[in-house]
Amino acid sequence: MHTFDSMLSRSIQHYQGILQLLEQMEREMGTADPLALQGFSSTLERMQGQAAQLDREIAPLLKAQASKNEQTADLAKQRADLVNEILEVNQRICAKASGVKSLLAHEMGKLRTGLTALSGYRQPQRHRGRITNCSS
Repeated sequence: MHTFDSMLSRSIQHYQGILQLLEQMEREMGTADPLALQGFSSTLERMQGQAAQLDREIAPLLKAQASKNEQTADLAKQRADLVNEILEVNQRICAKASGVKSLLAHEMGKLRTGLTALSGYRQPQRHRGRITNCSS
């Protein structure tokens, strides 16, 4: 079925785009600024939505069509391989994000401890700004 093959090809293109975005996120993890990460996230959500919509159209036909045509079976396998690769990259990103989160929590704890320690070195407030009168 020609239209089914074109739907599979479009699905593969969507997943290739998602994979490229995830790989870029993985490379920039820990060095990207928060705005860039938000951009990645919103782009990823949009791309996943498009892929999910196409998958809803493909899913009911996939098994029946893949068994009828070798080209369709090859496209279905290519799509499945891409999805597996996306899952692997996503797992690596989650592990890195967890590590960054732990590192940030540790650093925040050290900063709080340092701030608490520094507050002990303040001069007493009662001696500041006093006016002294001297009578001779």
